[in-house]
Amino acid sequence: MQGLKQYVFIHSIILKQYDYIKIFCLVWFVLFPSKEFNVSNDIKDKINGILILLLLNFVFLLFSSLLIEFLLPNVYSAYTCEDGFKWLFLFPAIIAPVREEILFRLWLKYSRINLSFFLGMLTSVLILLILSEILFDNWIPNTLAILSGVTVFICSFVFLKKYDPFFDYFFKRHLRLFVIFSVISFGYLHLLNFKITREILFFSPLLLLPYFMAGFIFSYIRLYFGFIYSVMAHIVMNLLGTSILLLFR
Repeated sequence: MQGLKQYVFIHSIILKQYDYIKIFCLVWFVLFPSKEFNVSNDIKDKINGILILLLLNFVFLLFSSLLIEFLLPNVYSAYTCEDGFKWLFLFPAIIAPVREEILFRLWLKYSRINLSFFLGMLTSVLILLILSEILFDNWIPNTLAILSGVTVFICSFVFLKKYDPFFDYFFKRHLRLFVIFSVISFGYLHLLNFKITREILFFSPLLLLPYFMAGFIFSYIRLYFGFIYSVMAHIVMNLLGTSILLLFR
């Protein structure tokens, strides 16, 4: 009986330290993304773990921003983020996180609806980018983008039903490659936040370090905690990150 009490006591201490171990789990995840995602369903545990990861991300963001500013003076003057409360809080903090989480992380955990939603969103974004350069009336590109996205979503959802087992196996088998691809593409998407010059392109791996780190952390949160939590974490980090970048302007 005494041995059982000691076991319970030691086990409770380990559980109390679980949130801090997530930092080491993140390092392991970067090297070897797990195929199993058995985590506590307790919301408090999830929030505590996410806050620790966000703190780690914020520290890395601050350190890397200072390093980049030291090595590349005034590089953030090329940052094209719009000023003002409207853009600071509406687009970077709300619209962009939802859109980017769908495009870069929703599909990391395969299901028909996840992959179909991703393909629909990707189609909408591409149609909007192409037509916005051709047409001047905003409502036309927006309408066509929405209709195209909905059509692709429905067609994909119907088509994938037949191949569900294959895609489920394929995504689990190649999860590590998908995570790396997601992180790199997520990082280089944010190169569009800068005025593209030869210097920006040459030093892009260094300049995008904060985005690569954020990509790994958001992927970890998405797979281990859920999509909604990765969106929430992304919103918080975008508020902090945009504020820091504006300080260097």
